[in-house]
Formats: sequence, C-alpha cells, structure tokens
Amino acid sequence: MHADSSAAAPTGWARWSRALLVLLLAWLAWGAFHDECGGVPLVSEIDLAIHEFGHMLFMSFGVALMFCVGGLIAAGWFALASPAAAVAAAADVE
Repeated sequence: MHADSSAAAPTGWARWSRALLVLLLAWLAWGAFHDECGGVPLVSEIDLAIHEFGHMLFMSFGVALMFCVGGLIAAGWFALASPAAAVAAAADVE
C-alpha cells in the first residue's frame, strides 16, 4: 500500500485472522523445507484429491490420453483458478 492510501488498516478479528494465517503458512513452509520429503501436510492431500478427481472427470471423454493427463489438467486449472477467484472476490469487497 502507498502512504497516501485511503484504505484503513485492518482492525479487530481481521488483524488476528491474518496473523493466524501468517503463522500457519510459516509453519507449513518451515515443515516443507525441513522435511526430507518436502511435503506440506494439508496442502499435499488437497492437491492429490484434485489431481485424482481430474482423472475421473476426464475419463468420461473415453480417450486414454485425456484420462492420463486429466489429473495434470485439473491440478493446473485449480492452481490457476484459485488465485484468480481470490483476486476477483477481493475486488468485489472493495
């Protein structure tokens, strides 16, 4: 933010929730870089579920190649769509 911004600083529960989110992300990042496998507990399972859902979703097209790359397509789409949805939601709030 710029010094002349008219947006007020977050107060109350918003400040505390952001602080807790930062602490959670810091803990997950520390675990990812200090674990020999490099896994993040919660995020890894969610990504796996989305990846496997992609296989089931693209299996309906009947083409073996689409079934094989369906997990990659679903995981990639979700990784791109999530930040885009968050930015769109933040724009609606302001």
